[in-house]
Amino acid sequence: MFVIASILAMLALLPTLLQDLERVINLQSKYARVSYRKQAKRATHLLLLGKAEVEAFRTFLVELYHADHGDTDTQTVIMQPNSPDEEMMAVLKSQTFVGKVNFIEGNALSNKDLYRAATDSSNCVIILANKYSYDPRAEDYRNILQAFAVKQYTRSILNREIRVCLQVLKPENKELFTSSLNYGQHDQVVCVDELKLYLLAKTCVCPGINTIISPLITSSTPSVPTNPGTWIFDYLTGLQNEIYRIPFDPEKFSGVSFSVVAQQIYKEFDIILFALEAKVAGVIRVFLNPSDYIFQDSLHYGYVIAGSLPDIEKISKFNFSDHIERSIDFISFHFH
Repeated sequence: MFVIASILAMLALLPTLLQDLERVINLQSKYARVSYRKQAKRATHLLLLGKAEVEAFRTFLVELYHADHGDTDTQTVIMQPNSPDEEMMAVLKSQTFVGKVNFIEGNALSNKDLYRAATDSSNCVIILANKYSYDPRAEDYRNILQAFAVKQYTRSILNREIRVCLQVLKPENKELFTSSLNYGQHDQVVCVDELKLYLLAKTCVCPGINTIISPLITSSTPSVPTNPGTWIFDYLTGLQNEIYRIPFDPEKFSGVSFSVVAQQIYKEFDIILFALEAKVAGVIRVFLNPSDYIFQDSLHYGYVIAGSLPDIEKISKFNFSDHIERSIDFISFHFH
């Protein structure tokens, strides 16, 4: 009789309890409950933080998934303290980003939320600043604190370093980041105002340089008119060029000078090599047009200007003609 009474009481109370539970669950956004899970073992993802405006997130995602950068399987996880508004929902539902962009409601200062965003397997954490903030100093402090929380999480719990790319609004806060967070070798801090003022200053010395640089660092695919020879045709064609970083296989390029490599790949692939990334005294540095440099027997990275992402496989299979001499004894070149 006691068991029967217990069962009847449970059946009477269960619908009410389930209804109360459903009401409590509905009070919390579904984005506050979801977690990011990799779709494949080799899949990579980025963690995108910051209280920037939605347009900044859209601009970043458009650049990341632009066709000129090749087909990328990289996923993006956006974590914000609030549920997505209508503008953010429009970005998430965009045909370009469907299946690539995930949204999580959470706090970067919480280890639980960082775990939900799979920070342990993230390739990089990017923190975007709100360029329209009324208090730029407080905005920078908030973002630096988020960077500190992410690094502390990966160091103490996961025992690994993670790359952080941070936007700051005040130039002096770059030093605050580098001095307080044990600045990593691959971390990157970008000051928005500093870049703007630098370009404006350079424009005073060299008018029009801003018009040259801006298209090279942003992806653009304008519709080019069919009548070549006009200035508008040349201008719109030039807008499609960007700067890309490509590797140079030491087996193919060692012993050849930078100037010869630049000439040959321009003739063969119609791309302009203008800078080289090399390791000097254990430090990675980038040099503009080191024409006399002889490629060493190690991996180099070149910076090129091209209309789209160059075919790395074709460049690695490129063979120099027999009349090009190679330096057998690599010359120690001193950069200036």
